[in-house]
Amino acid sequence: MDFIQDNLSTIIAGTLVFGLLGFVLFRLIRKARRGESACSCGCSRASGCPQSNPAARRHNSPSRGKS
Repeated sequence: MDFIQDNLSTIIAGTLVFGLLGFVLFRLIRKARRGESACSCGCSRASGCPQSNPAARRHNSPSRGKS
């Protein structure tokens, strides 16, 4: 019982963090099973969406090495 009393704040914080992580993973898995887009831009697999079009991904990526 002393262990629980000494570490109650850590136990509560850990429970909240793992609960939030579980909720986020649950939502991602549920969206994936429904076939919804995970990019959250509302593009729904449009041709300009970087998630569905590799050419758009290259085009929209930030320039590297250019000043």
